[in-house]
Amino acid sequence: MDSTLLQRQPVEAAGTTFDAVLLGEGPLTVVFVNGLGSPLEEWALVAPAIAEHSRVLCYDRRSAPRRGPVPVHGAAQMISDLDAILTALDVTGPLVLVGHSWGGAVVRSYVAAHPDRVKGVVLVDASHENIRGMMPTRFSKVLYTASGTMLRVGPLRRRLLGSLGFEHLPAAEQRFVGRLPWMAEGRTSRAEYAGIGPSLTELAQTAPDLPPVPTRVLLAGGRPGLMMKLGAQQIAAIRSVWDRAVAGRADVELEVVEGAGHYISLDRPQAVIDAVSDVAKVSIAS
Repeated sequence: MDSTLLQRQPVEAAGTTFDAVLLGEGPLTVVFVNGLGSPLEEWALVAPAIAEHSRVLCYDRRSAPRRGPVPVHGAAQMISDLDAILTALDVTGPLVLVGHSWGGAVVRSYVAAHPDRVKGVVLVDASHENIRGMMPTRFSKVLYTASGTMLRVGPLRRRLLGSLGFEHLPAAEQRFVGRLPWMAEGRTSRAEYAGIGPSLTELAQTAPDLPPVPTRVLLAGGRPGLMMKLGAQQIAAIRSVWDRAVAGRADVELEVVEGAGHYISLDRPQAVIDAVSDVAKVSIAS
């Protein structure tokens, strides 16, 4: 691991062991919350830059057990786990939360539970309960389970990771991510996927509006090529949902990051760095 950008450390919390990275110093802590079934390395091109002016926490969420029925990992448990990790690492004081994809919904849920602690939010191509197709269906569950089987095959797993943007990472990072056992098994992703529906339903009922703190919303503009053309309609639909979500909010800025796929932090890391730095600066001043 000496040649990788982020040095993981084990953290004992909430009755299990998490992998985490703690960097930098500053008046607030920026917590990066991964997308569904994603490793903390998705922030490897962003976190070191943020650590130049703030304390930074990256972490992997709870892994599913390797045997037995696949559990349901919902937002409530993820919030409780994050609290336990912060306590174990003695992280106190104000937070800026950065959430990618499903992690964006987790961030919104966390702010609803701890409104006094979170001073700023960055949502990176985040999930939203009003995006069509976001709620799992019987068909999508079958499809997702089948696609998870692909992760068990090394070459297919590496190709999938590359298509998501992990090819932008240094070779050592790519090799490390490709060998993560919980990714190869797919059980953790399935556990988190099972929690999406109930968690989004609860979020829509308890905290449908964006948090009342300085917020930046980054949306993927799409990678050039065939997939961008095929996904143009979906990109437009997602933009429409977020346009409505930010309407009338002077404290929220929305940016479409052109040339970026779903993993904006890998395709266009500077866009994420700028958004997080901006929110951190505003949060410190407020």
